[in-house]
Amino acid sequence: MISMVIVLFLFFLLPLPAMAERQRIVLDFTDSHMQSRRGEQAAIFLKKELIRQYPGINVSDLLLHKVILTGTSEKGKGLAQLRVGPNSSGVYQVGRQMELANPFRQSWGPWQLLLNGDVKIRKVVLEVENRSRSGKLF
Repeated sequence: MISMVIVLFLFFLLPLPAMAERQRIVLDFTDSHMQSRRGEQAAIFLKKELIRQYPGINVSDLLLHKVILTGTSEKGKGLAQLRVGPNSSGVYQVGRQMELANPFRQSWGPWQLLLNGDVKIRKVVLEVENRSRSGKLF
């Protein structure tokens, strides 16, 4: 009993390491038009686009939580799917704004937004967490 009290006392008394904080990174696509070919998907390579728009960012230190896609599709028939590493999310109809949860928590491997149909993308927001203790993305 006394040891339990001591452990709890030390837990609340000692400073805790900085908790990892989720951050949002906006990838601007300025209404880019993406169109898949019949039987194939158009792909946005999110890590490559992240490096292109934010030079100096270390993508290997990032854990992806979710992707928020802002865009429209012709006649509402466009479809989107998130692929992270070996796993893929479900397929969702593209609306004005949609959230796609990361299907692979470890976040290694490719991060791809796969699109079917005629889709116009305004922006993609990545909700990420830094694996390293510094908390700095750049």
